[in-house]
Amino acid sequence: MHGGVRDAQLYMRTPALISANAALLRADFTSARVCFFGHSHFQKLYQVDDAGSAREHLHFINMGSVDAQRKNSSKLAECAIFDSGAWSIEFLGVRYDAAATEAKAAAGGYRITPLLHRIYTWRRRLLPA
Repeated sequence: MHGGVRDAQLYMRTPALISANAALLRADFTSARVCFFGHSHFQKLYQVDDAGSAREHLHFINMGSVDAQRKNSSKLAECAIFDSGAWSIEFLGVRYDAAATEAKAAAGGYRITPLLHRIYTWRRRLLPA
């Protein structure tokens, strides 16, 4: 999913938001044990339950982002490799030509305008998650 379980624009960056979305995921997909999400652009693994084996826990995994435009530190294409047999996750970061990729994205119309960016920022400040 992009953001939250029922809100595609949600930035899931805190344990409280992960916990709230875990309840929604359990209601919608009772057998789910892993949920991959994005939108916040930060590689992270959240484990929700404390009891039982790793396979019984509910995991929320953010693989990161190939979109380095929003990152100030590393300009890496990020991804994750999830092995469901070994029940393991490996986070990766690979160097790439971020400037050329940004130019192609802008030329293709895949970037929001500065005005829309200001509106989204204003909205997030007024309506915190």
